[in-house]
Amino acid sequence: MSILYAEKAHETQGSECQILYNKNIENPAKEEKVYMLSENQAKLKVPGFVEEMLRSRYYVFTGTIKAYAPSICQRFLNEDKQCLNLAESLKLSSNLEKIRQTVESIDIDKLTSYVSYDEKIIIKIISEQQKQTISEMFENYLIHLQNNPKSLLTRIYGLYTLDQGRLGKTNILLIRNPCHFSLQYLEKKYEMNGFSNEKVINFNNKDTIDLKSVALKEKDFELYERKIQTTPVLTATIYEQIIKDIDFLEKNEIVGYRLAVYFGNREKFDRENQDKSIPVRNELKIFKKENVAGVYYCIEIIDYFMSSRRTGVNNKPVNHIEYSLTFRKFCKKILGR
Repeated sequence: MSILYAEKAHETQGSECQILYNKNIENPAKEEKVYMLSENQAKLKVPGFVEEMLRSRYYVFTGTIKAYAPSICQRFLNEDKQCLNLAESLKLSSNLEKIRQTVESIDIDKLTSYVSYDEKIIIKIISEQQKQTISEMFENYLIHLQNNPKSLLTRIYGLYTLDQGRLGKTNILLIRNPCHFSLQYLEKKYEMNGFSNEKVINFNNKDTIDLKSVALKEKDFELYERKIQTTPVLTATIYEQIIKDIDFLEKNEIVGYRLAVYFGNREKFDRENQDKSIPVRNELKIFKKENVAGVYYCIEIIDYFMSSRRTGVNNKPVNHIEYSLTFRKFCKKILGR
């Protein structure tokens, strides 16, 4: 239920939500806004919803929501306004059926992410360590994106803490869905960082596996793709931007990030959407697969939300320099540099 109210809080800011305080408004990276949420406000905004949730034995959230660096997040939203309407993506009436299906298919207490009904926004529940990492790097993050408008880093649209008093706190992250293809046009996806030796596709499942529902790994890419196939000029430009993004992540001591590579069926999209086009604001993210008709790539760097100072393996910190070195070598390899 916290995820549902993260949606409502963002949609109702400036209307039914009461602002309790606004902190550090002179520094956008340190700005914090706290809103009061109540059952009465939810009833006013979505009549019948609260009663329905109570009948379904779900807890109705009341308490506060803290927004971190809201002005910066709004700036990123404004940049993407041609292809994204956040209020529409998070509109509760449009998401309600998908929400029902989601909570019926998984234990609500184990739900860690939710994709909006139009597949444009991902709402993630994150740890306190991840929240601190993101809030600390907001200032550098803004500068990096201003200097690198073609950055391959997934855009952050909101960072919040929902406080339910005795029931505890929940940290919520709103991000742009890194896959810019609708699921019906997605053929397969890879999520890789250069560390894994696992292979998802094997002899036993190669004819039955649903490639849309699983994230393939490095060994799968090596076996079935070998490298990203595009023009030499575009390859060089993509690699140059990836290196700039890795430099930023290394400087901020970030680990855990991965390169997501999605394959979209452009021919199918064009047949079914003759009056529309896939929105391409960044030609380094969405581009044609060379010598293959109708197939497009979509690539982004995802999951860059953990500091090496706050994570470890067997009680040993993960070295961010070693991590970036491995990631650099892997990206160089699959781009054929």
